[in-house]
Amino acid sequence: MPIVCIPELQRLRPTKSVKTQLSSGTYRAHLKPCHARCNLTDTEKVAAQLSNRAKHQRFQTLLGKAQDTVEAAVVTMMEECPGHKLEWYIHIILQMWTKSKKAWQDKNPSRWNAYLSIEVSHLNAKREPGTTPIKVSDIGTELGLKWKSFLGETKKAITDTKIKELEAAALAKTHGAHKSQVTRFHDARAVICHIQHEIINLYERTGIEILLMAVRSDNKMMMTPYLYHTSERVDGFFRQLCQILVDGADGVSRNYRDTLTELKMKMKDLIKEKLDDIAGVKTSRMNYQNFEQDITLKYSIVLKHWPLQKFACPSSISSLTHARILYNSFYTGSTYFAKLSDEDFEVWSQAYFARESRQNAVGITTVPLSLPENNAISATIAESLKTSMSAPSTHNTLTPTSVLTPTSTIPTVPVAFTPVVTGTSGHITSVDIHPPLQPITGPLNLISVTGNNGKIMFVPTVKRKCRSDFGKSKKKTTT
Repeated sequence: MPIVCIPELQRLRPTKSVKTQLSSGTYRAHLKPCHARCNLTDTEKVAAQLSNRAKHQRFQTLLGKAQDTVEAAVVTMMEECPGHKLEWYIHIILQMWTKSKKAWQDKNPSRWNAYLSIEVSHLNAKREPGTTPIKVSDIGTELGLKWKSFLGETKKAITDTKIKELEAAALAKTHGAHKSQVTRFHDARAVICHIQHEIINLYERTGIEILLMAVRSDNKMMMTPYLYHTSERVDGFFRQLCQILVDGADGVSRNYRDTLTELKMKMKDLIKEKLDDIAGVKTSRMNYQNFEQDITLKYSIVLKHWPLQKFACPSSISSLTHARILYNSFYTGSTYFAKLSDEDFEVWSQAYFARESRQNAVGITTVPLSLPENNAISATIAESLKTSMSAPSTHNTLTPTSVLTPTSTIPTVPVAFTPVVTGTSGHITSVDIHPPLQPITGPLNLISVTGNNGKIMFVPTVKRKCRSDFGKSKKKTTT
């Protein structure tokens, strides 16, 4: 167990600093942090110096051995593979070539280059027409001897103007826009190939994943879309780009069922919020089966432009596409709740109670029967339907043989749904239907739920199941 001296224990204890007066007039003492700098004793200072000196000596020894090893390797490479300078072999061994070759060698134009450009231009201007142009390689040796004989001030005075011209030309070559589409294409092809080569080398050295995309910005350009990725993992990620844009980044890790369940929950809250806003009060729930009785009759509210073919609770939807259609329809306001005026609600309630009393008077049960759009109903049945609606006290008895087959050619009477009313004997005794399928116009709208094109939606109703002893006399039990 290490022995701790008393001064060290004292330094670990927090000490109080100068008290600071707060705005409320009270004082609070601030404690110094434990990591604050402390004063060392003379013995501790000497021990720290000796320790640091030993570490420095060990580091210098190891560094010298490493440098000797690198130097020996460089000498061996220069003897076996000559042709480069010492710095080049050191950079190769230490992996210091992290930039592209072109970017590493880019530098400002030198005064020697400016002097060569001046002299070659003068000599070519004096040559006779039709002769071969003079190149730098032809007179480079002579100009080199002449350049070495100049003083520094003379070199600067000769090349100052040319240096600026060369810098402007280099800048225009780097950032200047091409005028020809062919030149643009070859420039882009060469640069992209060079970048791809450098990306491959960088990936092999470091393992960094890179995606390179290049597309044209104008229809006149000749370049086709270009895509390069260093591994298949990057390609697999971007194959799911469509799903990421539609469902967000969280949608990639969720399956179909989780997405549908979450969308149903959001839809439930959205519909309930819309209903409460139009009702002006907080409703208990949104009832779909008995919508007329629980919503329209109680709050005088109707539903407009239901987007789906079937009017049902969103929890019964099994298709993610249908769920998104319904959610977006409520979210954008295409489907909405509307509140009836007092006059419209009075007319609607009279029609509703008349229909309910007519059904309860004869003890009938309404069974919805959905017919295809290409089915036909005879004119006799259509007239009977109209008569049964206008005269509640008279019920025409229709036999099942009166209904035509799907191959009939008699003109059709479109209906949203055809409830078939059966009596106790099992024969069709009465039919109660909604108005024909057509856009609803006029000042009064007596329909609780309508579709996008004004079609009447079938609102399912659920009757409470009667008890088994309904209508029977109850026997008194004696105890």
